[in-house]
Amino acid sequence: MSVDPEDIGRNNGFHNSDDMSIGHFKPLVSDRYLSDLHEYIFHFTKKGNVKSEKLKIGLTYQDKTNIGRWKTAIRDRRDRGNVWFIPYPTVQEARPHPAVFPVKLSERCIQLHGIKKNMLVYDPFIGIGTTALACIHLKVNYIGTEIDSQYIGVPKQRISDYLQTNFSK
Repeated sequence: MSVDPEDIGRNNGFHNSDDMSIGHFKPLVSDRYLSDLHEYIFHFTKKGNVKSEKLKIGLTYQDKTNIGRWKTAIRDRRDRGNVWFIPYPTVQEARPHPAVFPVKLSERCIQLHGIKKNMLVYDPFIGIGTTALACIHLKVNYIGTEIDSQYIGVPKQRISDYLQTNFSK
């Protein structure tokens, strides 16, 4: 995401006199197209009637006068919108899987769906176990499957390492 200084807004802590870029940049080698700097997230449900819990992943208002001024703004929490900035570590070495993403992305999607008692998250493409780690962190049950046998050991090891690091005290 790139922002011009005059478009940043007030009272947000950014004080940069130059153009500001946040996040990772994957250049598109083309003189005709702009680089895609986003990915889509789809929220599919069986009947299409599951409401999202947008404020669970919401933000506080920058301008507090919005609270009460808008009909829906009854507390200091607003819809995050459809553009989320989620940093992830830059991969300097070979990727362990071709489709890696940050745990925080899975966490937000699960929270947006709504965490319920005895909820089960199914990840049909467990890959390296990122969604499983998010579920463990959020105390949600999970199950995952993977068709590519070369990855089966990776999520098991990541989950084991995470449990040992975070719950062995």
